[in-house]
Amino acid sequence: MGSDLTNLFGGTVRGNVIEDSSYGPFTDFSNWEQASVSSAWADFLAPLDLARDSASAEDVLRGLEFVLRAAAFETGAIEGLYPTTRGITRMVALQGAMWEAELEKLGPDVRGHFDAQLAALDLVLDAATTRRPMTLVWLRSLHAQVCANQKTYKLYTSAGVVVERLLEHGAYKADPNNVTLADGNTHWFCPPEQVDQEMTRLHDQMSTPAFEQAHAVVQAAYSHDALTAIHPFSDGNGRTARALASVFLYRAARIPLVIFSDDDERYLDALAAADRGAVQRFVTYIEARAVDGMALFTNRLREAGGTLEDSAAALLMAFRSHGGLSPGEVAAVGKRLTDYLRGELSRIVRDPLPLTDFAVEVGVKQGRQQCDFNAPYHTLPEGGAFVLDVQSRDPIVTTKVQTTPFVGLANDTTNPFAFIVIDANRPTSAPLKLRIEGLHPSINKASAELIEGWARTKTKQVIDELTRAIGGDLKHGGYA
Repeated sequence: MGSDLTNLFGGTVRGNVIEDSSYGPFTDFSNWEQASVSSAWADFLAPLDLARDSASAEDVLRGLEFVLRAAAFETGAIEGLYPTTRGITRMVALQGAMWEAELEKLGPDVRGHFDAQLAALDLVLDAATTRRPMTLVWLRSLHAQVCANQKTYKLYTSAGVVVERLLEHGAYKADPNNVTLADGNTHWFCPPEQVDQEMTRLHDQMSTPAFEQAHAVVQAAYSHDALTAIHPFSDGNGRTARALASVFLYRAARIPLVIFSDDDERYLDALAAADRGAVQRFVTYIEARAVDGMALFTNRLREAGGTLEDSAAALLMAFRSHGGLSPGEVAAVGKRLTDYLRGELSRIVRDPLPLTDFAVEVGVKQGRQQCDFNAPYHTLPEGGAFVLDVQSRDPIVTTKVQTTPFVGLANDTTNPFAFIVIDANRPTSAPLKLRIEGLHPSINKASAELIEGWARTKTKQVIDELTRAIGGDLKHGGYA
């Protein structure tokens, strides 16, 4: 059960004799000191801090709990402990109605795995907030907690036989393990007799002044990569590595590392690249997931507070395409985003309103509609816009409020946030920013969550404006 059959490098873990091992030790932190973090970290941290400062303590706690629960549930799904979908993850994160029953449908052990993984993040928060030293004893206790519900693990022997063994929580492995890569080569992890010395070296590297002064993203990426390179435990190494990386992100931004299971291919590719020495790629990947985590937290706080902050993501339509796509493919992604946003916004607006009292109409803007995004973005070839009207059906008060979402494309093909969505009726309200890889070849969980958060905030603005307008009309007509 768990990660050692479908390991972080996408191959098959096998037991073997130590003499055949060819372990390549993880590098010292000095090889990571030149890794850089982009401006996106600060760009997303500032709105999150502002939203936290503006929200109540209860809303901040609920927002953090949402992100923690999403991280805890998805970390087990990455390892194949259970399947998941965006809807189930969101239900578990929000503690929506029947969320426990939904977990039971996934399997009898799923709730236990989730509870154990969530409790492990409590250890992460304690280490991050109290600045307690992360000793090797603490790290082993982290493994024990994250795997608390897992009793056994599967192991391939040198004879090709699968055996099931008891998992010793918090204990270093007794058998060597390796992974067979897609090209047929074998990647060995640290031999059992060297684990203690390598873990001591990892602890020493994490105690150096250079590491302690490094950016939190670089700290998270390095500690994650080194732990998975050693693979000190019989199973649960990936879950433990993600929990360890969360300590540094929480210290700097008060968020855990959130990696959705449908992004596992990019995750594993970036981690494998770091193992080959391309450390910047993994640092960039961890930064992107941290930025997404900050955006998810910010959306939860904005939804609680009723306001949105400026954020931007839009896709450039130019001869040089984004993400290696052709201009036509980029346009198709923009249309997919527009159609998806129209459906989400229409659904979310209709849900709380009695249709006997209010009419909701969605009309597509035809042709190439121009829009001033007040940012380095331009209009999509087919406009990328639609109009949503909400109107009272009352014969006396027929007040109507309108929102016109526009989808724009970044002028610069190197802009990581290719698409932007704004409300043309409210040019000062916060835009939505999205990456092209989150929308192509399909809309992934993180992007869908961001889109829904923006649509919910927009719906609240429309309903609030309609309430004020109807009240004014009634007062003007002598009804109030």
